[in-house]
Amino acid sequence: MFYDLREFIEESEKAGEVKVVEGADWDLEIGTIMHLAGDSGPIACPSV
Repeated sequence: MFYDLREFIEESEKAGEVKVVEGADWDLEIGTIMHLAGDSGPIACPSV
């Protein structure tokens, strides 16, 4: 059980389930980022 989003993200990072995308504009490029993350398949798709 997670008490807030920060705790969830911290635990996800520890488990190797987070991929950080440096230099991307969250507002303009989130659709492309999610599309590319999904192209790796449902098993390999990390939290972005």
